[in-house]
Amino acid sequence: MFFCSVTQRQSHPECDRCRFLHRPGKDTRSTMLLFRVGIVLLLMLVAASEARPTCTAYNAFTYLCSWQGWTRIPTNTTFSPGIVKVLYMDYNNITGVSAQDFADFHELVKLSLSNCNLTTLPTDWFLYLVKLGTLELQRNPGLSLPDMVFNGLEKSLVVLKLDGSQGLKLVPGSFKKLTNLTELTLDGCGIKQLPAGVFSPLASLFNLVLDNNPLVLEKASFNNSKVKSVSLVNCSIGDVPTDALDSFLPTTRTVTFDFKDNPDLNLDCENFCSTSLWQMTDISTPCFGK
Repeated sequence: MFFCSVTQRQSHPECDRCRFLHRPGKDTRSTMLLFRVGIVLLLMLVAASEARPTCTAYNAFTYLCSWQGWTRIPTNTTFSPGIVKVLYMDYNNITGVSAQDFADFHELVKLSLSNCNLTTLPTDWFLYLVKLGTLELQRNPGLSLPDMVFNGLEKSLVVLKLDGSQGLKLVPGSFKKLTNLTELTLDGCGIKQLPAGVFSPLASLFNLVLDNNPLVLEKASFNNSKVKSVSLVNCSIGDVPTDALDSFLPTTRTVTFDFKDNPDLNLDCENFCSTSLWQMTDISTPCFGK
């Protein structure tokens, strides 16, 4: 079969046989087919783009990914994990995490996973976050912190916030090796008893907040603790054993305690207040005047 041009059709004997190749109807159908294929491809690209999690960028290094309805840490985000320094993932439903979830976030210095219903943290999930300085895990009811859970953050972590995590489960090694931690907040976690030596590894701890917990203070509560400021506001504390704070002595530093809003507090002031190294702030207790 010959393939001829329009100008050749009149003279070439085979033109009548191949003229159907040049019919306008055939060209129109081919064009429409290509158009439809293009539309389908475009729709597929749009759908794929919409399926990628979208976060709000405060700047090139800070991203807000809260309220996304996520059940896991996504891998196909709209930003490059390797440049992110501050990441907020609050108010999702991420009940569990793994080390691989953050394998590419090697520049991250602050991470917030508050209100995410987190309950279990594997001991290896921080291994790639070698620069993480602030970790916020507030209001995750039933959160469990097993031994060495913060493995990988020994040198970097400075601030750890666990406020409002009712039913928080602590063991003696929950904060093991966090020697550079300076601030730990455990406000409103439903803690009744502190595991013996749980604060022992925190050699740099300055501020410890234990407000609004139904605490029973015992001798081992602050065993070997090097903390410089302890807040025990509204903890329903009654009688305090005379040896409950012995682990703070001997010391060359000033330790400040805040016992506000503990109406039944009963301190043996002869023992507790006999040293100028202890400072009691805003105490209203029957112990004074004994």
